[in-house]
Amino acid sequence: MWDLVKSGQHFFTPEQRAQCEALFEAILPGSETNPGARDAEAVEYIDSLLTMTRETYFDIPNLQKLYPAGLAAIDAAAKTAYGAGVTEIATEQVATLLGQMKAGTLPGSMPAGDQTKFFNNVRAQCLEGCFGDPRWGGNKNGVMWRWYGWIVPPERFQRTTLAPAKLPIKGKARRPAPPAPVPAKRGEGRSSAKGRKRP
Repeated sequence: MWDLVKSGQHFFTPEQRAQCEALFEAILPGSETNPGARDAEAVEYIDSLLTMTRETYFDIPNLQKLYPAGLAAIDAAAKTAYGAGVTEIATEQVATLLGQMKAGTLPGSMPAGDQTKFFNNVRAQCLEGCFGDPRWGGNKNGVMWRWYGWIVPPERFQRTTLAPAKLPIKGKARRPAPPAPVPAKRGEGRSSAKGRKRP
């Protein structure tokens, strides 16, 4: 398993990021009681990944060309079919357009093969952004893991409930600082920290 070191930068323009988020939510929609791609902020994963080079992932240079073209194509198709871009139409309508892309039949100038390739990548990276390690971006606060009960006991999801700030991940989660030693009273022996095992 490779380790993704985030660059702290973003690849998409704000408009492209919103478009990609709409596509991701159509692939894995959420509700008030189950998290979806938007709740997991899955778009953060691909938005960070695309700032990197082929040394991180061999197909990044191709994805850097494919994503802007695919987002523009499906947004143009949405405006033709529904009179508004993908960020303004219903999730079900976005899903319909994605279905056409999967089949390579989306109206417009994007070649059928590129449409299918774009759909396959969007779906794959949506799932990676939802269920992957939160340190890579996406799966914010481990929301999907918490809901499914991966690593931690399953937790009920409600959008009105704030998720815990951190998810304990073995080997990476920060341990709380040990309590400060209590000064010994005069006449009492002082406890030594030497030899004490760290938590």
